[in-house]
Amino acid sequence: LILGINIALVWNYGSKPRGIRLYETFLRWMIRAVMLAFLVVVIVQIGRGKVDFGAIFRGFTAFAAPDRPGALTTVLGAIGAAVGINMTFLYPYSLLAKGWGPEHKGLARFDLVMSLFVPYVILTSLIIVGMASTVHDSAAGFGTVLASNPDPGSFKPIDAAQALAGVLGTSLGRVVFDLGFMGMACGAISAHMVCTGFTVCEMFGLEYTPKRYRLFTLVPAIGVLGVMIKSPIWLPVLASAIAFTMLPIAYLTFLVLQNKRSYLGDAVGSGWKRVAFNAVLVVALAMALVGSGIQIKKRVIDTIFPPAPAATAMAEH
Repeated sequence: LILGINIALVWNYGSKPRGIRLYETFLRWMIRAVMLAFLVVVIVQIGRGKVDFGAIFRGFTAFAAPDRPGALTTVLGAIGAAVGINMTFLYPYSLLAKGWGPEHKGLARFDLVMSLFVPYVILTSLIIVGMASTVHDSAAGFGTVLASNPDPGSFKPIDAAQALAGVLGTSLGRVVFDLGFMGMACGAISAHMVCTGFTVCEMFGLEYTPKRYRLFTLVPAIGVLGVMIKSPIWLPVLASAIAFTMLPIAYLTFLVLQNKRSYLGDAVGSGWKRVAFNAVLVVALAMALVGSGIQIKKRVIDTIFPPAPAATAMAEH
């Protein structure tokens, strides 16, 4: 069902402007659905007095590293994986498709902030507040307390659904959970399909046509077989290794091109603005390298060469 919905909408993206507007409207509503799901949880928890606004303010203004090394590597790994294809490919590609150029720089920056940065900050904040006041709340008496769980990796989606049931009741909790799940699944799957439709044409130097685009969007759809056929153990390991090395490569490429006058001309910039922008890119590249390295170790190296139980226990404590 989810795949069918995404195929219908993604194929519209490669057709007429009306189809593009339909897909973009769908994607916006999927993001709103995810935000609504977590917003309901946060509002209920605020009413119960479970949300510490002082802690939220400190989270935005102060810096504190988790005490447990395992938690720190989880955070760094999440940072490395936080920026996805929507930010590194789909958004800039859509600007080119719209015909925007240097004269649209101000509009492009406003669009970037309002369509990517602000929703990302709001949604991430709602997720953190919602999880901190439910799943992580040892005084609440429901859900799974990850801070004291000897095996955080054992936390399953059903645990999150049960945590919401303790907040909203069994029926409403399941509805909200399913709403958020549908939103995230449709948003992620459709974005991957759209990107693949364009990138395969670019990779092989093929002229873009609606038929080719629609055919190539089905490349990621092979993932639907995962619910019916058990994949070989090496497949997710290989996929993780490739995926987590791509982001640092993309950032490094951005850094090189941003300083290449033969490519950008006068748009390279000068003075403190150029220095500041390069500094931000260097920090982003460093964080992506660290985060990707952590993810590769956890999902690839540790899968192939599992660490000894004693070493794992010491790393977590």
